Amino acid sequence: MTCTTKQTKGKWLTIAQKWQVIEEHGRSQPSPSLADLARWSQAKFKLSQPPSRATIANTLRSATTVKSSFSRGECHASSTNTTRARSAE
Repeated sequence: MTCTTKQTKGKWLTIAQKWQVIEEHGRSQPSPSLADLARWSQAKFKLSQPPSRATIANTLRSATTVKSSFSRGECHASSTNTTRARSAE
């Protein structure tokens, strides 16, 4: 996958970024808390603020859809998705 992860403030998390959050959740034992995943996301994607716990929960809840989009090579979240994060400028 060649999607970039560079974002500007207020942009959507990319499908690739969401997939990385889902993978990190599955990789760690015991599973990290939503707050831990938010802090991990902030550091990993160089966000100015961590995503909200609701954003992380929604991402994990929609794992099947995210995986399908990622598999099709889609890079960016659709306009109907409500998962947002604030990135460093």
